[in-house]
Amino acid sequence: MRTNIEFSGVEKPIKSVLIVSPNPGEGKSTIAANLSVAIAQGGKRVILIDADLRRPKIHRIFKLLNRVGLSDFFISSIPLEDMIQKWKDPNLSIITSGAIPPNPADLLASNKMAGVLNACKKLADITIVDAPPFLVTDAAILASHVDGVILLVESGKTQMRSCKTAVENLGRAGARIIGVVMNRIPHEHSYYYGGYQFYSSRYLDKYYYDNHAPNEIHQKREPLLKTLMGKMKNSSNAESIR
Repeated sequence: MRTNIEFSGVEKPIKSVLIVSPNPGEGKSTIAANLSVAIAQGGKRVILIDADLRRPKIHRIFKLLNRVGLSDFFISSIPLEDMIQKWKDPNLSIITSGAIPPNPADLLASNKMAGVLNACKKLADITIVDAPPFLVTDAAILASHVDGVILLVESGKTQMRSCKTAVENLGRAGARIIGVVMNRIPHEHSYYYGGYQFYSSRYLDKYYYDNHAPNEIHQKREPLLKTLMGKMKNSSNAESIR
């Protein structure tokens, strides 16, 4: 995800990313936290904002105090810098949610929220925003204030209808969807990664072709080809051949 975000910002730099999911409980807060740590470990300054002002989780993941946070910035004169908490990685800073307000959507739609994101862009290389799920309007509001949106879906749980609704809402908000992440793929579904094995064999062929004589290539490939041909003769099951 970290690498793909960097490539997505080649033409237009991405300074802020919103992590959102169609429904609650699909792992967006965990993904936002892990992504922030990964980017920070890569040497970039990161600010992680918990903008889920209904069911915040970031402070629990990082075991931080949540006495003062994002919601307090809207109702007090506390400087934004005083709300930023440092983590054990010096490149990662966190703004927790603060107290749960009665009107989260109104706060997130205010000019102050846009000001928070603009200020974070000056303080960090990238800002990661953990948003509420699309069951409420907060996510669509936040999507219009960031440079890119990552839609998180859970394997075997998220329904196609929910995904389509989320994409439609993001489109109406003028959001830029830079990717979709499928979370919690069962380990037994290893066929999702079959393409990597195929790519690796092609890359290996090119390596040998560039660095060895053609006869040597043939000698190395011949035993493998015989094995595969034997499997094809003895079995009609495509899965076993794979």
